[in-house]
Amino acid sequence: MSIWFSISALAKSTLVHLSTFSRINVYRNLVYAPGRNELNTLDIYVPKSGEKHPVVIFVHGGNYNSGDKRTSVYHKPIAFTSKGFVFVSIDYRLSPKVRYPAHAQDVAKSIAWVRKNINRYGGNPNRLYLMGHSAGAQLAALVSTDGRFLAAEGLKLTCLSGVVLLDGGTYDLTSTARFSEKHDMLFAAFGKDPHVWWQASPLNNISEGKGIPPFLILYKSGRLDGWAQAQAFSNALRNAGVSTDLKSFNKSHAALNEQIGGTQDIPTKDVLGFLSNQH
Repeated sequence: MSIWFSISALAKSTLVHLSTFSRINVYRNLVYAPGRNELNTLDIYVPKSGEKHPVVIFVHGGNYNSGDKRTSVYHKPIAFTSKGFVFVSIDYRLSPKVRYPAHAQDVAKSIAWVRKNINRYGGNPNRLYLMGHSAGAQLAALVSTDGRFLAAEGLKLTCLSGVVLLDGGTYDLTSTARFSEKHDMLFAAFGKDPHVWWQASPLNNISEGKGIPPFLILYKSGRLDGWAQAQAFSNALRNAGVSTDLKSFNKSHAALNEQIGGTQDIPTKDVLGFLSNQH
């Protein structure tokens, strides 16, 4: 076990102090997919007291080609462990070395590893929550609606107690791939086949009776494409009978992620309220 926190995260944080890590246990670079890739690892942050804590699994953003499990967490490890959660941050393989469905397969495999092993770290395998930001939000939404990814790991969608999405923009990948200015990034991650875009769109994987978990969807106000996709995804979930809460905030795309965990942060209060209401 080693203690580490990014200088960039500390510089942006007014809440995190290294002494705070004395109140939690940190387990770094645990391998969830042996022999696959050096990025198939995760970090676990655990309250030093108690057991059977609910678990939050975080999927970082970064356009499917960058980002990592350490520098993306900011306040979250301290904030969630202080509220009695085990916090898990995962890495996954990145484009252009891999394409869909590799990213989502990695997320599903990490969930399976956590479910099998988290009791050893004080977590409750029957209370798993998935959270993602940006590209990570799309992956979280996809794995939580397309049951094939978890089924490949011997799990059902019902293994997740809830999902939190932080300003994802590709819930309808078909629309994004056709109209976004980030064509090169999307093509590197998903290829150029419209059938694949349709299949990789969380919006197209929603239907009644699948056991899709409840959702909290947060998005940046004032960004038309982000609002439209969040609204369409939320409406589809509700029409399928899935409990869904949709909220907008006057924050930048980055700040919505960076400030989760702040004591005065309103989105944080919404996230914690959502998690406390799911059992």
